[in-house]
Amino acid sequence: MNFKKQILYLPYKKHFMRSETIFNATGKTVTGVFYLAILLGCLSIGVTTFNLINDKKEITEKEKTGTLGFEVMDFGKHAPAPAYKYSANHEAALQAVPGKYLLHVPYQSALGYVHYIVMLLQFAASLYIIWLLKKIFDNTSLKAPFTAQSGVFIRNIGLALIATDIIKLIQYLLFSKLAKPYFQDSNLQLVSNIGSNIWLGLIVLALSVIYKRGVEIYSENQLTI
Repeated sequence: MNFKKQILYLPYKKHFMRSETIFNATGKTVTGVFYLAILLGCLSIGVTTFNLINDKKEITEKEKTGTLGFEVMDFGKHAPAPAYKYSANHEAALQAVPGKYLLHVPYQSALGYVHYIVMLLQFAASLYIIWLLKKIFDNTSLKAPFTAQSGVFIRNIGLALIATDIIKLIQYLLFSKLAKPYFQDSNLQLVSNIGSNIWLGLIVLALSVIYKRGVEIYSENQLTI
């Protein structure tokens, strides 16, 4: 009888070991992505900070590169803009590209400072999300898949995802007001992807509620064993 049980248990044991290997490998991958994100984020922030410190407040025809560019749509009622249009004080330039425009401004400008702050907040939020994923793999296993702390981590991932889109929304609302002084006859709107992270965050929050219920059921089953 025991021999038959061992035969039936062998396929399950192999499947469990295979799943555990995949789980551990995924956890190590998330850890690697976390440290890679720190490295790439610090490099990006370093380059932007250097440009911010050493930037000039004026754009000339010879210095079109090395500026901060934003994809925008122009809803102003005026004749089509030329291929490259400068503001009156040469503090900005509007470049026509297929279907939209590129607004070039110096890093040392109101839009540049807002962009820098948004970049720091987005980097912090992204790093926080990856760190939470790392903590989930550190605090759970296939033998104990439901922990209360992991439920908190999942909930915080959902909140962080929603926060990233709120940051984008604030930047979008500020952009039009800050860009208006450059081109008075234009109505420039920032091209931005807003909404997807909010929906994703809401889905993750719903999953965190389901996971929390799973933790309660798992705890009750552990007490009855």
